[in-house]
Amino acid sequence: MSDEPSYDDCPDRGNVESFNWPSWFDDYQRRRELEQQKHAGEFRQETLPKLQALGIEKVVGGYSGYGDSGDLHDIKCVGPEDKPVEIDDALRATLVDFLYEYLPDGYEINDGGQGDVTLDVAAMRVDVDHEENYTETRSSHEEYDL
Repeated sequence: MSDEPSYDDCPDRGNVESFNWPSWFDDYQRRRELEQQKHAGEFRQETLPKLQALGIEKVVGGYSGYGDSGDLHDIKCVGPEDKPVEIDDALRATLVDFLYEYLPDGYEINDGGQGDVTLDVAAMRVDVDHEENYTETRSSHEEYDL
């Protein structure tokens, strides 16, 4: 979505601290959830029947990112007994677009993160397993008499 927080959103651009970020974030989350629900409904009607017809039980994609860049990659479709199912590029692009909406906000920021996103076709559910990276600093102090 293009409704990311922005300095331009501040009513008083000279006083960023006066902007009500919690209210803006709550509104952003509500809009994001409504957009996900809309796309999920379209996906259930248009794409799930195609996956079912191909015998696909699960779609699994890995994602990773850091330093303000990230991607969803390694999309795999599996059928019964975890056998791979080949799909065309158009269906792959549809799956990438759909699953991308469920990636955690900020997974690509700073030290980043990685994980897997799984579409369970029968359960009509998306599961996200996420790992967040961070830098840790340990401080110590020693004194030595000379």
